[in-house]
Amino acid sequence: MRSFSKDYRANPKALNQFFSHAFNSAEDTREIMFRRSQKGFSAFVRSNLEQQNKQRSSAVERTLKKLSQPGVTAAVSGQQAALLGGPLMVLYKCLATARWATYLEQLNDTPVVPIYWLQTEDHSVREINHINYLSAEGTRKRFEVNLGDDESMISTAFRQFQTPFANTIAELKSSLSWLPQTQQIFSLLDDGLAQSTNAVDSFRAVLNICTDQLGILFFDPTKLDSINGPSSDTRVHPDDPRPNIFTRTINNFREIESALLTRSDDLALAGYATQVPIKADSPLCFFHPLGKTESRSRLLVKDGSCLLERTPGNRGSNQQTADISLPEMLSLAKSRPELFSPSALLRPLLQDSLFPTAVYIGGPAEVSYLAQSATLYPLFDIEMPLVAPRPHFTVIDAKTKRLLADTELDASEVLENPAVLNEADSAIDKQASQQQEQSSDKFVAIFKELKQDFGEISPALGQSVDTFSNRFFQQFAGLYQKYANALKEKQSVRRSRLSKLADILMPDNAPQERNLSLLFALCKYGPGFPQMVYQRIDPIKPDNQLLQIEDTGPGNLP
Repeated sequence: MRSFSKDYRANPKALNQFFSHAFNSAEDTREIMFRRSQKGFSAFVRSNLEQQNKQRSSAVERTLKKLSQPGVTAAVSGQQAALLGGPLMVLYKCLATARWATYLEQLNDTPVVPIYWLQTEDHSVREINHINYLSAEGTRKRFEVNLGDDESMISTAFRQFQTPFANTIAELKSSLSWLPQTQQIFSLLDDGLAQSTNAVDSFRAVLNICTDQLGILFFDPTKLDSINGPSSDTRVHPDDPRPNIFTRTINNFREIESALLTRSDDLALAGYATQVPIKADSPLCFFHPLGKTESRSRLLVKDGSCLLERTPGNRGSNQQTADISLPEMLSLAKSRPELFSPSALLRPLLQDSLFPTAVYIGGPAEVSYLAQSATLYPLFDIEMPLVAPRPHFTVIDAKTKRLLADTELDASEVLENPAVLNEADSAIDKQASQQQEQSSDKFVAIFKELKQDFGEISPALGQSVDTFSNRFFQQFAGLYQKYANALKEKQSVRRSRLSKLADILMPDNAPQERNLSLLFALCKYGPGFPQMVYQRIDPIKPDNQLLQIEDTGPGNLP
């Protein structure tokens, strides 16, 4: 199967069967901005955003003032809220949101608000309960906290740390103490981490110090009810779009399922896989029967009744319980929307019913599943925004540059074809045997010629050549053994360098930005690192870039 996101980055217009507008077209962008500007931010959404972003920074205050300006649109992105900011790609996506907002404002001379959606409703903890970093020796380490397991099916927003976070974070700080900027970064994080009771709090604390001066607003969907009274209050704000979204997806699930299956067929015909499998009889949402802070279950509709399906830990057999009538479930969706949460395919529609989204910045997997969600927008009477791929960066520091020079490899070549690291390693294994074989062949030919020449003069001289050649090859074998030992030592050094290079550029055979943590980069390169990345982002050219950084002491970042 071909890569949808890779093809889309290279030529978005070639995929207009799935996305009608190209992210790198100024004309398409202005058209989308005009249409989305007709929506604006409702008073309900403005109040929520103000409540969730109060007392942050003057730049954030300036962004909040834009919410009520005429013609305002939004640049939106988001990520599952992971421990301590998660991997580096989180930062790249977040900064791209601010960069897109600036680009759109300059392109159309209208206000644009950058918003980062904190995905806190998912129940999976295995992706968010840890970060990876490198030790002083260059080996990859994992820092993990206890957030419970997936089987409880509780949204990550409501999973509290199982042990005191202050003690745990002190251990991490000690592990990172070898990095030049650790003390400075943890000083900036002190207040935020001291108040963190779960992974979401720690996620915001790290992103705050990276983005506050760029005016990015955070939005947590689990806090959407907080200013409207307790969850027991059945009054729903008239501008809250969730009742409409959830009742439609439950009522029209057959039509939605059919549209998604057709889209899957279209993707397959074009040579692409379906990113999110389509589950039969499922209205694309979850239900929290005991309240939003408790377990959630996927909804199924069969024979006019709603069943709650749970798959503990994504293992074992599905469990279906709680037969609820369809009218009763629709009534709950209208009066108690906080008891429902969207699946990955429905989340974009909820987002774009809340915000006047002009562009959504997504990673490779998101771009692929948005190609599926795109077919649902007409069914919900929502205008789809532009879809822009997030930028990709690989950080090259002074140590990495030395390793590349020592191994005579090019970073771009390694990133394009990671197998080149193994190829470079195996090439050394062949070198010694090839050298011996080639040298032996040369000497065999020389002695053969000498024997022929000397034998023509005297058979005894020819025999002497044989005697000499035998002694020579015995000595040559010893010389070759010294050569082989020297190559083995060289091979060991090179293999170590290649291993370190792999840990830096492609840890676990995956891009650096997916495996190394944002916090590690901040401790290594300092608080100026996000600004360095931001300045390199080109919204309409999201190709992988090498970000070269020289190692410097604290406070001396370029």
